[in-house]
Amino acid sequence: MTLTISVRRIRQFLLIIAVFFTLLSLTARLLQPGTGGIARLFDVNAEMSYPNWYSSLILAASCLLLAAIAGVLMRLQRMEFIVHWIFLSATFALLSSDEIVGLHESMSTVMRRLGNFTGFLRFAWVVPAGVGVFAFGLAYLRFLAALPVRRRNQFVVAGFIYVLGALGMEMIGAKQMDLYSRSSTAYISSYHLEELLELCGVALFNAALIEHLAGLLGPDGLRLRFSTE
Repeated sequence: MTLTISVRRIRQFLLIIAVFFTLLSLTARLLQPGTGGIARLFDVNAEMSYPNWYSSLILAASCLLLAAIAGVLMRLQRMEFIVHWIFLSATFALLSSDEIVGLHESMSTVMRRLGNFTGFLRFAWVVPAGVGVFAFGLAYLRFLAALPVRRRNQFVVAGFIYVLGALGMEMIGAKQMDLYSRSSTAYISSYHLEELLELCGVALFNAALIEHLAGLLGPDGLRLRFSTE
């Protein structure tokens, strides 16, 4: 069986969905200001909303793709960085669950018991998360260096965009909330940009993972004819 996969089209499709949910959320906020009502179902910043559900799904897809890559590498007995792939898969499983259960908010509650966080650090979970991202980056330097140049560049760009949204824009949004309010245009704009960057980062990462998995499978098992056009 031969399945032709156009990674370019998958990437475009996922990016379009990211833009769609962002514009849908903005439209809902314009039509129904405030955090309640039916508009909350389309708010990218709300739990138990459609964008939140989609974000969890696309992160879960990353988890499954990473697990599939790890499985293929084990079958090929290419074990040097197998722990890195497995840990990445587990990390995305955690990120996916966080979208639903709000683990980072619980982390903020714990951090606020340790000190008074305001301004850019109002959402205090960014402090341990920032430390974790730095440590994660150091631990994966050899892993990234061993990847093909194209794949390394794809992973780095996708990761940068995701972290810029998840941490960078989160901190900017926290400052906007301190200066103005939760209902201010500045804060609403910042969290929409934050979610857009996160969704785009994961979209680019998933497209790169599909490309990598197709290259690993080659002529074995399900035959994939791979196209970047």
